[in-house]
Amino acid sequence: AGARVPGDELPMSAEEAEQAYRLQKDFDERSRELQIMMEDGTADKADVGTLQARAQQALDRQLEKLLGPERFAALRGNIDPTTEAYRTYGDLNPTPDQAKAVVLTEQDYRAREATLARQLNEDPADAAKVTAALTALRDAREEELRQIFGAEAYDTMKRQSDPTYQALQHYAGAWNLNDSEVQQVYDRVHAFQEQADRLRSAGQLSEQAGQTVDWKAVNALIDQARQQTEIGLQNTIGPDRLSRLRQNGLLTNR
Repeated sequence: AGARVPGDELPMSAEEAEQAYRLQKDFDERSRELQIMMEDGTADKADVGTLQARAQQALDRQLEKLLGPERFAALRGNIDPTTEAYRTYGDLNPTPDQAKAVVLTEQDYRAREATLARQLNEDPADAAKVTAALTALRDAREEELRQIFGAEAYDTMKRQSDPTYQALQHYAGAWNLNDSEVQQVYDRVHAFQEQADRLRSAGQLSEQAGQTVDWKAVNALIDQARQQTEIGLQNTIGPDRLSRLRQNGLLTNR
């Protein structure tokens, strides 16, 4: 596929559109080079992540210089929700009706999250209650998306697009993991990452509602969840292979 022209909806001269195309093409090529470096083992994930971030920042600076602050802000901030649904769930080839249903599901989720934030502002709750409420909202959104696309297709897409699952698949041979072990390890690690993400998100939501959040306590809960996950993994794959997972960052909260 050729480079995507950034922001077809933005007013651009032919010369600007050509420059934007070339900038995006250069960035896409650099991204592919970095991906190949990581796959070949010539650069690790941390190095590639840093280089990718720098490349994105450089692209943003060049596009802002080309388009000016207002058009650049429109390019980065005003993406049509239906277009975003097609991009996010492109692997599932959504129909127009499915894309529309996704937009409605996301809008409903954001509205419910905003309502939860208002309730917290009026009646502060402890961290456990906030986390439980946010978890219920996210679970409901996930269930709606499963209904839109079909549970099996949606779950497969989510798993295969997850960087953790991709890493486990890619390095299964090097880490001496069979197919069954890959799935067991993924289930445990993914559950931990979800729990850590929800604890942090609940803290952020409480903070946005004007509450003081004890981040030390939040981090302690995440560390406790990590330790429990590691105990389970050690029972499944043993200490040596667990150490490989640790060294490669699979037990950090993304």
